[in-house]
Amino acid sequence: MFQEAITSIEAPKILDKKAAALRSRMDAGPVSEVYLLKAMGDILPDVIAMAGGGLRGTLKAQELLGRGGSAYSQKGADGQIGYFFGKEDEIRFGQTGTIMDEFFRDTIHTQAVTLGGFINNQMLQGTGPSSSRSALNPELFSNYIQNLYKINAGGAAGLSGAVERNTLFDGIELGSTDAIIKAFQRYDSSFTGTEVGLQKIVK
Repeated sequence: MFQEAITSIEAPKILDKKAAALRSRMDAGPVSEVYLLKAMGDILPDVIAMAGGGLRGTLKAQELLGRGGSAYSQKGADGQIGYFFGKEDEIRFGQTGTIMDEFFRDTIHTQAVTLGGFINNQMLQGTGPSSSRSALNPELFSNYIQNLYKINAGGAAGLSGAVERNTLFDGIELGSTDAIIKAFQRYDSSFTGTEVGLQKIVK
């Protein structure tokens, strides 16, 4: 927990230096594919850490630097452009863009499926009658959390953070499917359980 806090504080400073160096190098003239691969390979972990790490951090990094990412058109309130402004074609051209797409797709899927597994463990181990528990489908959860992020980024980030902190079901009687659904609805008011294949398991 302490290291996570330290990382979140230090990441913006480190990222600022790396992004500034990349911008300066690109403004000076064409850069090689190898240079871009190394630069983005160094920058992406810092973006993820700055955005909270884990699934929520990776989703935010994709929003910023994925295909059509907002960082490529970012301007400050004073009109000052961001380090990645206007550089999408240059950064994502060729192999670098392909590898970034693969990184986001594979990492987000793996993280989301793992998070779904965490939820199942929490539902199985929580309070309430042990003879009746619920479980979800981690693959369906992966699709659900990614789609939720597109329409409600804050809700998706809050949900993933609650799972990571093991607080999603605080105060919830886990023998009740309705109570579990209400826990999800704190972050997604339209959640019904069918999106993730939520079902009762009788031991």
